[in-house]
Amino acid sequence: MVKNKKFGTKTLKYYQKELPTLGKKIREARKAKHITQSQLAKMIGLSDKSISAIEVGRTEPSITKMQAIASVLGKSLNYFSTDQDRYYLLEKKIDQLIEELLAFRGQI
Repeated sequence: MVKNKKFGTKTLKYYQKELPTLGKKIREARKAKHITQSQLAKMIGLSDKSISAIEVGRTEPSITKMQAIASVLGKSLNYFSTDQDRYYLLEKKIDQLIEELLAFRGQI
């Protein structure tokens, strides 16, 4: 458990909710490349609905389709693996804390 007067008590479950799913990672990488769901679908031979279902977590792509998605988005398969989730979460949390510290510093 993490205690902080300003932000309250947060448990590990709270932080686990922030962990990105495969679909969220695909969506973020797709948006970073300014590619629409429709464009990605056409590039890898899936329907728009399939890409949407993957991004919201209703389904997961086959390894072949995942390799195609990773290739189109310029990412390695490791980027999308769950082993990277803890590092991703830590990076996001560190960025958030830096922003909060800078904002606090501006109030002094």
